[in-house]
Amino acid sequence: TLPAPPRALMCGRLGFVAATAGLEAAASARLLQVHILDELVAYLRWELSVEDASSRSGTRALRALAGPEAALRRVITSALPVDIAHTLVSCVLVEQPAAVSSSVGAQQLAASAQRLLDELWHARSTDCGRSF
Repeated sequence: TLPAPPRALMCGRLGFVAATAGLEAAASARLLQVHILDELVAYLRWELSVEDASSRSGTRALRALAGPEAALRRVITSALPVDIAHTLVSCVLVEQPAAVSSSVGAQQLAASAQRLLDELWHARSTDCGRSF
């Protein structure tokens, strides 16, 4: 069986869902995406534990993408638009090449992703002005 997400993480997520129930769907979804980015390490730890459990049970072989790279892609694409998520994950993998094939810690992946996301934000806001 796959591991359940940590209780504190799910309580926070359910809190966002309950608190935003009266908002438009897009606003509610955006707040949930912010929650994922705020809790990036916890989501990555959980996804890495899912990857580990999958590899031990043999289900990992059924997917083309597995391991820390798959976990990172799942978390980042659930929090960012696809084009930005793709760019961010590609940059993290260049910076953390071990993430493709070995166990890289959630803290290390999250720190790299957060730093690179900050760099993307800064570059975009500089190029596009403060309207971004």
